[in-house]
Amino acid sequence: MTLQAINRNPAENLPAIIGQSDTVPAWFRTELIHTGTDVLKRFYAHKSPGTLKAYSEALQNFANYIQSPSVPAMVDFIMCMESGPLHGLVDSYKEFLMSRGLSASYTNIKISALKSMLKSGRMIGVTSVHLDIQSVPVDPYGKVSGPKPEQVQTVLKALCDLKSKKGYRDTVAILLMVTMGLRRAECVSLDVSDIDIHGCKLQVRRKGRHSKEELTMPVAVRDAIRKWKVYRDGSTDALLTSFDTSGKSEPRLTGAGLNGIIKKAFRLIGISVTCHQLRHTAITVAASRHNNLFKVSKFAGHRSINTTAIYVDRLQDAAGEIAADVAEFITGSIQ
Repeated sequence: MTLQAINRNPAENLPAIIGQSDTVPAWFRTELIHTGTDVLKRFYAHKSPGTLKAYSEALQNFANYIQSPSVPAMVDFIMCMESGPLHGLVDSYKEFLMSRGLSASYTNIKISALKSMLKSGRMIGVTSVHLDIQSVPVDPYGKVSGPKPEQVQTVLKALCDLKSKKGYRDTVAILLMVTMGLRRAECVSLDVSDIDIHGCKLQVRRKGRHSKEELTMPVAVRDAIRKWKVYRDGSTDALLTSFDTSGKSEPRLTGAGLNGIIKKAFRLIGISVTCHQLRHTAITVAASRHNNLFKVSKFAGHRSINTTAIYVDRLQDAAGEIAADVAEFITGSIQ
């Protein structure tokens, strides 16, 4: 395919950039980096640490794909492209990711980062292009499985039997996710000052929210936190702390660290479990025991009730129930 970029900067006479390869453009005059840094400054502003990390990696991956000498040079190149050639390039990149057998979610994050970067460019007036690339369809049902309640109970009992500070900390982490449905990032962001032991309340900033929300803690969570507070590092306000503080500015447990703790805990019973799967268990149990979609959605902290409906639909297996009824109606007369 041929990729052509048109210079929109009247101060420079950047020639058309043409690539003869199926996957990468040819690079000409890469020293002309005049807009990329400004776009990136806008792009990096007001993003959560998790989004910032994922999007930064996505931009670097795309820069590598088109053999750019740097991310700012890649951004500068993209800002100079017209809509048609840019869509052809990103479509090619999307097909390349899919051909490697990467997950739909992984591919969609890479494309979303490019869309966000172009939006930043539009905001500062260096491009007018919108990237209209369709996301790769994701099977929602493949994302809602978690460990069985009895498996969680077995791990919690094993941690309780340890009677150690690690056991107390890990118990708090698991209970926050599996009984209150908190996300990994929400757990590690909690401070001791967010916890009201006597009132059995905690304050947490849910995903996509700007202010903290007050939640009622189950008694089991409150009691676990009370035990853990005796052993936690008092030099920080972080509720969940790491025991390995080498090279860290503070001992707050990271999201990656928490995920490692959960995987190690459930390895005791021979299964692999992530933080997100613990949350799935919580929401699945809530949906199975409470026939109120709005309440379950509030519990899960979902911004859209349609997300919660996925759990209910999976439990009810409406399609399977109807299929059985249709089969009985059609085949009943020939039995």
